[in-house]
Amino acid sequence: MASTMNPLERKARASFIKGFFIALLIGILIIAFLALQLFNKITAEKKRISSQKTVLVLKKNVTSGEILTSNMLTTLKVDAEMAPVGSVDSVSKFNKFMVADLNGNEITTLADGTKAITVNGQQYPLTKDANGDYTYVMNGQAVKVAFGESTYVAKISLGKGTPIIPDMVTVISEQATNDLREQEYNMIALPSDLKTDDTVDVRLRLPNGADYVVLSKKKVKVPTAGGNQSYSTVSLDLNETEIITMSAAIIDSYKIQGSKLYINKYTDPGLQKASKATYIPSEDALRVIDKDPNQLAKAKAALIELYQSSSEFRKQIDSSYAGTEKTAIDAQVSSGTTSEINTQINLRKSISDGK
Repeated sequence: MASTMNPLERKARASFIKGFFIALLIGILIIAFLALQLFNKITAEKKRISSQKTVLVLKKNVTSGEILTSNMLTTLKVDAEMAPVGSVDSVSKFNKFMVADLNGNEITTLADGTKAITVNGQQYPLTKDANGDYTYVMNGQAVKVAFGESTYVAKISLGKGTPIIPDMVTVISEQATNDLREQEYNMIALPSDLKTDDTVDVRLRLPNGADYVVLSKKKVKVPTAGGNQSYSTVSLDLNETEIITMSAAIIDSYKIQGSKLYINKYTDPGLQKASKATYIPSEDALRVIDKDPNQLAKAKAALIELYQSSSEFRKQIDSSYAGTEKTAIDAQVSSGTTSEINTQINLRKSISDGK
C-alpha cells in the first residue's frame, strides 16, 4: 500500500531539498572563490619570480680601500623593487670578474681575510706595506705586485650581504688618496667632441716633433655655462705629484714657442691599457716634489725613478728653449699665465651669471 505524506511532511521535505541545494551552491561558490584566490596568488608569485633581478652581494665585510676579489662576491636574486639603483649594472660590469696582476696571475682572498696570489699553480700570501704596495716572497725574493687595470677597490667600508653598485668601487689606479684634488685647466687644446667622463691622456708636443705623455688615462669633467659645455676648460682629479708635473708641463709649453699641450681620447678605455707617462718635469719641479711634505712616497718615488731612467727626455725639452733669452722666456710665461687667469675669470663669471 503506497505511503502518503501529509502536507507537513511534504513541506518539510521540500525545505530540506531546497536547503541542500542552497548549501551546495554556497559550497561551490566558496570553492570557486578559494580556487580563484589560489590562482591569483600563484600567478602573482610567478610574476614576482620572473621580475626578480640578479645582484652581486658581498660574502664578507670589506674595509675602505680593500681590494675586491672574485671569491668575495656572490649573486643573489631579489625582488625588482628591492634592488638598489645600479646594482643590476654591477652584474654585467663584474661578469667573469677576476683580480690579477699584469702577468695574469689570479689574486684571491683567503678565509682569514688576507690576500694571496697564485703563480704557476702555487699560492703565495701577499703582504701590504706602508705605501699600499703588495709583495710576496718567491724563491727567497720579494716580488712586488703590479695590478692589472681590472683591479677594483672599495671606496667605503661595506658589510656582508651588501649589494654592490658601481659607485661603491673604483679601479685601483683611480683610488682616492689624501692628496687627491680637482684641478681646472684652460690652456690645454681640447678635442672638438670632448665631454664629461671621457678618458684621456694629456700630452706635450714640441716643435721638433717630440711628443710626451704628461698624464695618463684620466677622466675629465667639462664645466657648463648657460647649458653649454666650456670650449676651453676641463677639470681633472690629480694627486700632488701629478699637479706639480702638470704645472711644469704648462710652464714648458709657455717657454717653448710652437709647442702644444693637448688632450687625446681613448677609444675604448675599458679595454685599452693606460699609456706610460714619458714627460719628465724640470729639475726645479723635481726638487719641489722631493721636498713637498704633501707628496705620497709612492708617487714621488715613481717620478724620480722615471727621471733617473729617462733623463735624456728632459734634456731634449730643455734644449728646445736653450737659445732663447731669459727675458723672452719670462715674457712668454707671464703672457700665458695672464691668459689662464683671464679665461678662468670669464668662465666663472659666465657660470655665476647663468649665461
